[in-house]
Amino acid sequence: MNDASEALYERARREIVGPFLRGNMKNQGTQGTRSLGEVFYTIGGISITVEQVMDLLLGALEGGSNYWYYIPGFQEPSDMSKVPAGEFNSVELCAWSDGHIKICDKEAFYDHQSGNSQEEPQRWILNEEAMKKGLDLMHNQHIKHFADFVIGDGDANTADVFLQMCLFGELVYG
Repeated sequence: MNDASEALYERARREIVGPFLRGNMKNQGTQGTRSLGEVFYTIGGISITVEQVMDLLLGALEGGSNYWYYIPGFQEPSDMSKVPAGEFNSVELCAWSDGHIKICDKEAFYDHQSGNSQEEPQRWILNEEAMKKGLDLMHNQHIKHFADFVIGDGDANTADVFLQMCLFGELVYG
C-alpha cells in the first residue's frame, strides 16, 4: 500500500472497523437463543456444532484472515433471537439466520477508496449457506485443517482456510 492508502486504512480502522467490531449493531445486546451445542451441519457422519463454527468464524475475523479481508457492510438477521446464544455482540452474528456479512479484498478496497483504482472491489457474501459450503470444501479438499478443526486443534490458519473456502471455494491468499 502507498502512503495515502495506508492513511485511509488507519482512518477506517479507527472510525469504522473498531466501533463495528465492538458491537455497534442496531440490535446490540439482543440475546440469541440458538444453543451453542446445537448441530449446525453434519458431514461425513461428523456433527459440527454451532459453537465449533463460531470458533472458526471468530478465529478468521479476529485474527486468521485479517491480512487480506475488509468488511464493507453487513445485514443483521431479522430475528436476533435465532443467532447463537452467548456474549457475541459483534459482526460474527450477522452470518447467522437470514443475515450476512459482505467481505472484500482489503487492498482492492483501499485502492478504490483512495482513487488508485476506479474498479469497484468484488464483494463476497458470508452467510449460513456459505459456511456449510466452506465446511464441505474443507472436509473434501483440506482434510488436515478439517481434522484439526474437528478435534479442537485448529488455529488461525485453520480459520483462514475455512473463511476462504466459504467465500472463494479455494485458497486465494496465504
